[in-house]
Amino acid sequence: MAYIDKIFYSVEFKGTPIPDDEFERLAEIASDVISSIATMEIDEDTANTDKVKKATAYEVEMLYQQGGINAIIGFAEGSAIGSESLGGYSISNTANSGSQVIMRTKDGIPVSSLAISMLKKAGLMCRWAFAGMCAKNGE
Repeated sequence: MAYIDKIFYSVEFKGTPIPDDEFERLAEIASDVISSIATMEIDEDTANTDKVKKATAYEVEMLYQQGGINAIIGFAEGSAIGSESLGGYSISNTANSGSQVIMRTKDGIPVSSLAISMLKKAGLMCRWAFAGMCAKNGE
């Protein structure tokens, strides 16, 4: 079950326009990503909170901006590391070149930093030693 619908994404979140047929699949996958990166369980009540919905919307937008369904199967726009040259001009995107954009991923799928921030605010990304305390305090 997706944590958000197209109305939340378009009206409340005001996200980038996404075609309806692609949105449904991205929302399902983004919800799965959010569940998999959260260290605390997301139950039905938690899924309906504003922070979880916003985290999911950020993740939907990240997936769409990184190529939509292609981002899910490992072909994200920012995931390629390589180099190219033309005559005397060359550019290299390696880990040491300083030009590589760092993108968080979960098993090869791009993860929005803003989604992670929302989950942290909701207390769903606590370290295991403090998980019980966070769940009690709602941090």
